[in-house]
Amino acid sequence: PAGLPAALAALPPDVPVPSPLGPVAPAVVAEIRVLEAVVHGWDLGQALGVAPDLGAEADLLPLVEAADRLRAGLAVSRPDSTALGTPVEAAPGASALERVAARLGRRT
Repeated sequence: PAGLPAALAALPPDVPVPSPLGPVAPAVVAEIRVLEAVVHGWDLGQALGVAPDLGAEADLLPLVEAADRLRAGLAVSRPDSTALGTPVEAAPGASALERVAARLGRRT
């Protein structure tokens, strides 16, 4: 939703917000939304045979760790969840986007 960034920014950073992981900090909700947009953009690019242009490689590197945090958080809060695919090994030399996709269960 268009108003989500403003709504999250208006909250104190330590106020829990409902999420698929259970109540989390507003920054975690923002991170989840970014990961969803990035990985589903990757999905669409794969389906259409187009590499999505999501910016510089260095800008995407934090998303690799964010994907790991999301997976770890989901494993604790909802261990039976099937929301994420089984992580796969990214190819040697994979881009940050490909590593994010692999951590979220996409074959790269």
